[in-house]
Amino acid sequence: MRFLTSVVCVLAFAVGCVPAAETQVRAVWKAADVAGCRRGTTVGPDVRGGVTLIDGDLLQDEIGDTVHPHSHAASEHVAGKVWIKKEFLLETAAARGAELCIPAGSLHVTFNGTHTPYQWVYTRPRPYNGVFPKDKFPKGHGMCHLNGKPYREYWRGGWTRIPIDVKLLRKGINTVVIRAKDGKSAKFLIEPSLHPNRSAVSRDGGATWDYDRLSRRGNINGEYVVRLRLKRHPVSGWIESEPTDLWPREAAGPVARPARIVAVTLTADADAPTGAGLRLMARLGPTPSYDPATWSAWSEAAELAAGRLGGKPLTDANYRFCQWRVELAASADRLKAPHLAGVTVSATVRSEPIPAGLPIASCTLDQPAIVRPSHRFVHARNTRRLKLLRKQCKLDEVVKGKARGMEQLHAISAWIARMSKKKELNNNRGSLRTDSTWDALLIWNTGRGPAPLTGRMCTHRGAFFAQCATALGYAARCCTWSHAVAEAWVDELGGWVVFDPSGGFYLELAGRPAGMTAVSLAWDGRVTGNSKRQVRKCWGPANKSKPEPNRNLAWYTRFWVSMRSNFLESAEPGEAGHGYSHFKYDGDLRWLHPKKEPLPWFANTTSRAGDFEFTVNSVNLHIARTAEADTLGVLIETDTPNLARYEARFGGGEWTKTKAGFPWKLAAGLNTLEVRTVSTFDVPGRVSRVQIRVGK
Repeated sequence: MRFLTSVVCVLAFAVGCVPAAETQVRAVWKAADVAGCRRGTTVGPDVRGGVTLIDGDLLQDEIGDTVHPHSHAASEHVAGKVWIKKEFLLETAAARGAELCIPAGSLHVTFNGTHTPYQWVYTRPRPYNGVFPKDKFPKGHGMCHLNGKPYREYWRGGWTRIPIDVKLLRKGINTVVIRAKDGKSAKFLIEPSLHPNRSAVSRDGGATWDYDRLSRRGNINGEYVVRLRLKRHPVSGWIESEPTDLWPREAAGPVARPARIVAVTLTADADAPTGAGLRLMARLGPTPSYDPATWSAWSEAAELAAGRLGGKPLTDANYRFCQWRVELAASADRLKAPHLAGVTVSATVRSEPIPAGLPIASCTLDQPAIVRPSHRFVHARNTRRLKLLRKQCKLDEVVKGKARGMEQLHAISAWIARMSKKKELNNNRGSLRTDSTWDALLIWNTGRGPAPLTGRMCTHRGAFFAQCATALGYAARCCTWSHAVAEAWVDELGGWVVFDPSGGFYLELAGRPAGMTAVSLAWDGRVTGNSKRQVRKCWGPANKSKPEPNRNLAWYTRFWVSMRSNFLESAEPGEAGHGYSHFKYDGDLRWLHPKKEPLPWFANTTSRAGDFEFTVNSVNLHIARTAEADTLGVLIETDTPNLARYEARFGGGEWTKTKAGFPWKLAAGLNTLEVRTVSTFDVPGRVSRVQIRVGK
């Protein structure tokens, strides 16, 4: 946790105005705190504690956002004299290791003119429970003989890893040429692109190359889905804190005293090897959340230490909150990286005079912690189409008589499962022989019924659940681990819960409904045996399965979430053929389990639990003295999506609309304030409560 202290030069709370005094306020982030801060995917935990740049650099000119994978018109059929070429630009050839990642099988591959032999074996896109039992493979697959073990470490998912000798790497363009072996063929997807134009096709066995007319029809200028993973550090990465309050506190309580920021000193506990770099910055603002209208830009530590910002004294502005940011840069050869183990923010603040009043005898603040993701999650808005989904699907009837929260969400999941069992949302390619998008209205109108027009499967049922839950005012998202499900935020539990609308169940950990991150961490790294923490499938509070064995838990360790739920507003970004073929899309956020290696063909990966377990529908209260006696200023911080208004009530009275900042007049005795948000779905959020006793 972050430690916040204040060393006060002059503090006086006697009758009369308090004279201006300079106070030193210090906030400290130790190694564990830094590791929990928001960060880019190129920054990860260091074995020494804290963070550093990850040891992996993925080169890709596409993100895998391709058209339908079964489409022959948007792919290259490699066979005979039809070869393909992929070029990678390296600003330095230094690397400790290299491997080529291609979503295809047995091929002849050259790297910079040198043949790179490799052994390809059959792998299933959906492994049995996340591991590979010997008896589950077809005869002659050779998998166990390849690594000498009865289980593979992780699932390939259709990708092939080809080791590359680092001596073959060179500065500038590196060329990969791929052709099929005699009598074999392969299909490579093409992602439309005009830049950087590093993919080409040859139809005469490599004699000539065409960069502009790819695909069977010769009408696409794009990039093949081929990626290169180098064992070296990325060029750079970032990490930043949440805003911290720099106003001094009264005693050890939550009430702050108004002050002017005189100077801010930033100190990093870091180690930067020769050639590597580390840049420490901060920005200031008057509100507990960043607002571009009122907050400063990122400023250098030296300028803030001198008491200036943008060329002006800090005291000229009414700053209160500070947020730091560290940018890490690898050495020129990308083999060295800085290590950040801690950050300290020390502020010199000048107390503002305040009138005397009744003394505060005690103050208690009861509010949930706010956790924000490192990467923006786009929540669906309450649009006309979302309201139409609620009406057409009669969702209010689906949840009628059910308590808000787990009861309603489980009712939606069970309703979708019943339709699947009746083959109304079951796997079927549809009479139009095309797949549904993740647009729930299209799934409902074209992919439902015994004779659907379009295809649908678990990916569509997961997306359909997420959008139905969203239409009823829940925060929900799609989640996949090789089988597609969904997660919804449950206020009463203060966390995410995973629902499988294909089977109509949710997952429970140690007797409590749980989300994918908690379920994933229940796996202890063993292949067999039972986990010490119990994970069960629940078709209702009284209908539970036996505890999942470790073999099943291993299934959940490699999951990813779509960082948006607005599929009724836009079909992109996303993987058009998600679920019907191997996964190639690198736009979703993938979880890196502490006992798993990262999949080398994906870059958008994080080991920070907060990136998945971020909170919603919460409010945090920031309280401070004001220039008016016995009146406190209250600032509201929230993580509520689709915010419509704030509401407050005093002393247990009626809820009334309020602003993000408002005065609170205290009286002698016990004063109680409760604050919550209300969304555009007219759903109230979680309540934060503060009680202050005034007088002796």
